[in-house]
Amino acid sequence: MLIQMRAWRECTFHRATLVAACVASLSALLTALIGLAPWVMFVGWVAFFTRPPTWQNALSAGLCSGLGFVLAIGAAHLIGGLMPVIGVLSFACAVFVCAFAVVSLRVIPWVNNLAAWFIGMIAFFAAHPPLHADSLAVYLAIIWLGVFSGWLTVFIQQWFTRPA
Repeated sequence: MLIQMRAWRECTFHRATLVAACVASLSALLTALIGLAPWVMFVGWVAFFTRPPTWQNALSAGLCSGLGFVLAIGAAHLIGGLMPVIGVLSFACAVFVCAFAVVSLRVIPWVNNLAAWFIGMIAFFAAHPPLHADSLAVYLAIIWLGVFSGWLTVFIQQWFTRPA
């Protein structure tokens, strides 16, 4: 009986690992086919796993990382506007404004995932996307693909690893 339990645990571990690898690779392929770097999708994936894996937390992670991406656009404009006036201090001002706004939201359900906010902001500055509505929509969709991929991974893992 002990050997059977150990074999089941090992089989469950390998199934869960296989599911995660398959979902991640298919999501990365889809992202690459769209013409973006797969790391953009993994922004959403990582944001999803900042909280326990529930559909409510998935929605919150997608919302917060998407809003973080949008907030970073505002920060970039603020930096650009202040740079000629106060130079490098413009970075400190923009970070202060963004951090104050995000941390203030920690008491509001659905938008209180601080890690996802900052992950979204990091994604914007790492991607250096052109600032127009089309690119914003594409990046947000790919981030949401990552969130969905994280949720789908957990859902399939739970389905495949149930005892018979």
